[in-house]
Amino acid sequence: AFNDAGKSFCEQGLSLSWDEMQGLIIQTNLRGNLCQALDQKIDLFMAANDQQTPPPQDVFRLLDAAWIEQQLFESSRVQEAQSLHTTLASRNTSSDSCVAGPQDHQEIEVNAVGKRLICYICKKPDHIAPNCPQKKRGNPP
Repeated sequence: AFNDAGKSFCEQGLSLSWDEMQGLIIQTNLRGNLCQALDQKIDLFMAANDQQTPPPQDVFRLLDAAWIEQQLFESSRVQEAQSLHTTLASRNTSSDSCVAGPQDHQEIEVNAVGKRLICYICKKPDHIAPNCPQKKRGNPP
């Protein structure tokens, strides 16, 4: 693959060294997040080295670093998600629990629909505190 690409570069009259060609070939054949991560690392390398393109050995090192970072990121996301599922699955779903389990869903919905509204300010039915006629607006108690 490198020989064929090298020949096509030469045929096009591009004055690239063999090392530069290998680095470009590697870079252009990557896809997705790994390509973006490698591009960022190469940009940082070039900024730190007077805009010189990195040799293939450094491109391989940067590629390895980008791949490892991506794998660590993915594994940490998976572990975080698994931890969350474990925490939620281990919660107590009894009636005095603050978390409603799947078996409580219909009961909660029925209570919410069937329960009459009672104001906690005046204790009268059919309205709630924000709509209470006895609420003193703007006057301190």
